[in-house]
Amino acid sequence: QYVIKLDRRLFGMVPSVAMQARWYHGRLGALEWLAIGTYYSYFLIPPLALVLIWLKLPRQFPRYVIASVMLFLIAPLIHLLIPTAPPWLAAHDGYLPPVTQLIYRALELTLPATVHYGSDMIAGNYVAAMPSVHMSVISMLVLATLRGRRWIAALTAGYAALMVFAIMYTGDHYAVDALAGIGLALVCWMVAGRLPFFKADFEEESGA
Repeated sequence: QYVIKLDRRLFGMVPSVAMQARWYHGRLGALEWLAIGTYYSYFLIPPLALVLIWLKLPRQFPRYVIASVMLFLIAPLIHLLIPTAPPWLAAHDGYLPPVTQLIYRALELTLPATVHYGSDMIAGNYVAAMPSVHMSVISMLVLATLRGRRWIAALTAGYAALMVFAIMYTGDHYAVDALAGIGLALVCWMVAGRLPFFKADFEEESGA
């Protein structure tokens, strides 16, 4: 319940609940498919972006990889120590007003024969809401491109904003999950930049 309380204290509501109450009417329309598509793009865009960073921003590539490894080590530890259910599951258990798991709903419509098998495979995600790894990884892309070409940075920032909308509207994350994910990305990025391997680059960038 701590994430519910934090959302309400910071925003006066739980954004996932408010968004679905206003826009979701029991069927998957264009807005729902946009959110679902953005959510699933997480499994495609970061690997493609990794190649782009390697080709276009080679000085940022090692830092991005090391920060990402740190992220994928820290996030599961937090999930283990502070297991946090997503909004749709909290609603199912009576802690929130109705929230539909739009990802599951889409799978029911498109892959009904495999949806239950898939649910068993990803059961660990039932307690992995805090922090949002989706937002951590996408934030890392933003950080990696900030010193690159402006159009790439702008495009990546826009994608990050769309991902914030997607993870909340699908009922998979609270707003504070997104903020925590962004914060974790910042910490990993800063620590990776302070490693001896990057010391020369960091001092050059800071004017030391």
